[in-house]
Amino acid sequence: MSLSPGDLVALDECPAAPGAAASDLIPTLPAGATTLAARSLGAVQDFVLGDVAAFGFVDPTGVLDSSPGFAAAMASGRGFRVGPGTFLINSPLAADAVANHGQLIIGAGATDSLGQGTGKTLLRPGPAVTDFITVDGTPFGGYVQSFGIRDLTIDLVNMADVGTNTAIRQVQAFDCRYSNIRIINDGADKLGWLFNTGAYTTVLDTCVFQRAQALGTSTSNGVTTLTFLNCDAGSLNANYCNSLTVLGGAWQGAANTKFKLRNGCDFFLKTDVEGGGVFLDVDATVNGLWSFVELQGFTGTYQSGTMAPASFRFDQQTSYNTYPASLGWDHVRLNAGGVAGSSSFFSGATGASYFLSLGRTAQDAMLAVSAVASDFVSGCAPGDIIFGGWNVAGSNLYLTAAEVIGAKVTAAGFNTFGTGALNQGSVVIQPAADTDVLTIRSHAGTLLYDFNTQATASNSEFNCLNGAGLIGYTDSFVTQSFRIITATGQALFTSAILQPLTDGLGLQVSNSGGAPILAVTTAATASASTLAINQGASLTGYSDGGTTVQWSLNSATGLLKQNPQTLASLPAASASDGVRTFINNSNVVASGNFGAVAASGGTNTVPVYSDGVSWRIG
Repeated sequence: MSLSPGDLVALDECPAAPGAAASDLIPTLPAGATTLAARSLGAVQDFVLGDVAAFGFVDPTGVLDSSPGFAAAMASGRGFRVGPGTFLINSPLAADAVANHGQLIIGAGATDSLGQGTGKTLLRPGPAVTDFITVDGTPFGGYVQSFGIRDLTIDLVNMADVGTNTAIRQVQAFDCRYSNIRIINDGADKLGWLFNTGAYTTVLDTCVFQRAQALGTSTSNGVTTLTFLNCDAGSLNANYCNSLTVLGGAWQGAANTKFKLRNGCDFFLKTDVEGGGVFLDVDATVNGLWSFVELQGFTGTYQSGTMAPASFRFDQQTSYNTYPASLGWDHVRLNAGGVAGSSSFFSGATGASYFLSLGRTAQDAMLAVSAVASDFVSGCAPGDIIFGGWNVAGSNLYLTAAEVIGAKVTAAGFNTFGTGALNQGSVVIQPAADTDVLTIRSHAGTLLYDFNTQATASNSEFNCLNGAGLIGYTDSFVTQSFRIITATGQALFTSAILQPLTDGLGLQVSNSGGAPILAVTTAATASASTLAINQGASLTGYSDGGTTVQWSLNSATGLLKQNPQTLASLPAASASDGVRTFINNSNVVASGNFGAVAASGGTNTVPVYSDGVSWRIG
């Protein structure tokens, strides 16, 4: 259609309105139509600005179900606004498609804790809803990214008070942000937020809720990088969750556990904790906890359970203990260093010296590094390490077990179970009475090595027990030079060289009765040295591991026996000049054939020798 000049003149002559109202009508031309239709300015505004009402039916009075409009808005993937009012939503909402990347839901502002406030937005899930809003990329095999909600209240009054009912549940999604959201009527068990495996890099900023959980399933399938900024909350339960930060805000409640942590690391807490119950519920699976919490208004239990050692807690309490009062910078101090009754790590006046003190004066030290000559003990030089440097003349250091002195360090030296000395790098262990002076055991307590002294030095022993061995290396635990396996009695060597201090019997092998079988005797002249086989013992050569005999020499009879071979199995005659052996397949007998070239093809056993050219009979 078209407007005539007269129509334009008539519109131009219309008086100016004093102000626009949402109920004002403006002409619109529907697609495909030829006739103008009137639309309210509020309806057009909602469409242009992306109000949820533009996507489908919603009822801001909270009487009728607004699920159609909210579901359509969520499915569109577009960011949308929710205007003032109370919206009953009987069906769960989901951000679970690629379209939901970057979607932002903005309300008109959160109500107070009673759900009151003019011009604010309140969403009220129906009684059949369990997880009200779910953010999860599992349906499309990925992760929802950069989804956000802000400036509204979620009222859980219609939902049953059980721990499986949740306002917002995030699973496979990251870079999400929730800001200025208040959860009300969440009872004793309902959850404000539930983060499951796949929830990463998410921020809750200035949110109000009673309970949140971050629950992964294993160390490799957990929740990570959650940040709670300036939240007013009650409790946080984290299991298989890493990189959890709580900064600002307050965590309150009369009898609840504020932070229950399991199976995770990299926790940072800097907030205010008030009320009662338990501040920290931890166990040994918790590592890397940094806690800087104000507990002035807290009257409950500081910690339940024991976490791993890699934790730092500097929580300030006035009605209970301080953990600890101060950690200074540069010259590090814990509990001001040297205050009676307080353990301290103290760096000294200039930082050049430092030591660990146990409630003594500032100069007393268990472990110290000297800054200037004789500053801890007389004669120490700068850089010297002093252990047990108590500032009391004649002090001794005792090492005890069950109130019995095991060792004592005095000005005279180092003493163990009696007398002894530690002097210029040498350690002398002298027991008060001959006994097992030193034993070495495994972690399980199994005895491995034992040094036993006796009044007669030749009777003293070094024992390897329970199969413990000895190994020698030519370097730092890489190349072995020898190994003694006590379980089997074997001794393995890379190479073995025996050189006696004086010539004579250098090596003897005897039987169990002590009779010498093999003896090596050295002399100043090498040609005079001997290798003797005694007691009629034999030498035998095998071609394998001890089954196939190739030769044997009997010392009792002086006979040498060689195992006959085939002519073809002998090495080349040119490489065997002077070698003598036997073959078992000669084509002629030995008699009458001395010096003849050996040939195979028969069954005769004959002696043969090599002249460097041929194998010949003889």
